[in-house]
Amino acid sequence: MEPISIIEAPLAVGIGLAGTELMSRSLLDMGLASRLQADVAAGPGLVDWPQTPDPETGVPNPKAVGDWLLKLGTSVEREIGRGRFPVVLGGDCTVLLGGMLGAKRKGAAGLLFIDGHTDYTVPGVRQGAWDAETASMDLALVTGVGKPQNLARLDPAGPLVNTQYTSVFGFRDDEQVAQHGGGDPRAAGIHCQSLKDIRIAGFGTSSDNALRRVLSSGKPFWIHLDLDVLDDAVMPANDHRLADGLSIGEVVALVRRAIATGQAAGINVTIFNPDLDWDGSVARRIVDMLVAALAPVTALRRASSQ
Repeated sequence: MEPISIIEAPLAVGIGLAGTELMSRSLLDMGLASRLQADVAAGPGLVDWPQTPDPETGVPNPKAVGDWLLKLGTSVEREIGRGRFPVVLGGDCTVLLGGMLGAKRKGAAGLLFIDGHTDYTVPGVRQGAWDAETASMDLALVTGVGKPQNLARLDPAGPLVNTQYTSVFGFRDDEQVAQHGGGDPRAAGIHCQSLKDIRIAGFGTSSDNALRRVLSSGKPFWIHLDLDVLDDAVMPANDHRLADGLSIGEVVALVRRAIATGQAAGINVTIFNPDLDWDGSVARRIVDMLVAALAPVTALRRASSQ
C-alpha cells in the first residue's frame, strides 16, 4: 500500500446538509493529516454556486455538481496514478461519485458501501422531500440508475460500478425508507447486509461476505464510508440520525480488513457536520477512528521508508 493523499471535497447538496462542507477542514484542523503522515493534495475546491433546483428532478444544480465531481474524479485518478492512497474527505455522500469515477479510470471495478442508509432513492421519481437530495441517491447514481442523467452517467461509457461487484454494509433505515419512499437495492441485485443481518450472521462472517463480493471482479475496489453508519451514541453530529449502529471498533476492523486485501484503491469519508459538534469531541473521535482504520497504510509507509 502507498502513502496517503487527503483530498478535500467540501460539497453539500440538498436538504438539511448545510455544515457538512466544513467536515474536511474540521478534521484537518484536528491534526488528521499529520497523524496519518499524509499529504493534502489539490482537490476540486469550494462550491460557490447558488442552489437552483433542476425543473425535472428538483436536484440542485446538476450541471454544476457534475462538473465539480468530474474535477474530483480527476484528482482521485491523479493521486492513484502517483502511487498514492486517496482519502477523500466530504462533504456529503454525493462525493462518492467523484471518488468512484477516479478509481474506475485507474482500473477499479468494485464498491464497498459502508453506510447507515441505503441511499437508493431513485431520482426523478417524486417520492417526497428526499427526491431532491443527491446524498440520498448516491448508491443509485453510482450504479447508473435514475436522473439527472449527467450524474447517473458521469462516465459516458456506463455506470461507475456494476451492481454485482457492489456490497452495502451496515444500513438500518428500512423503516425510514418505507415511510418516506425509496428504492430497494436488493431488488437491483446489489449485495446488502443490514445492521440486523450483521448482528444475526456475526461481524466476521458478514465482513468476509462483503469483501468477497467487492473482490469478485478480480480488480481493485473503492470504499465509501458514511460516518452515520456509526452508533448514534458516538456519532450524533449528522442531520439524518438513526438509533443504534456499528461500533467504532467494527468500522475500524472492516476498513482494516478491506485495506489488507491489497485491492482497496482509496476511500471517501462523508456526513459529519461540525456545526453539531459543539465541543469538538466528535471530530476528535473521528480522527482517532480514521487513524486506527488506516493504520495498515501508514504502517506500510513507515516500513518502506526504513
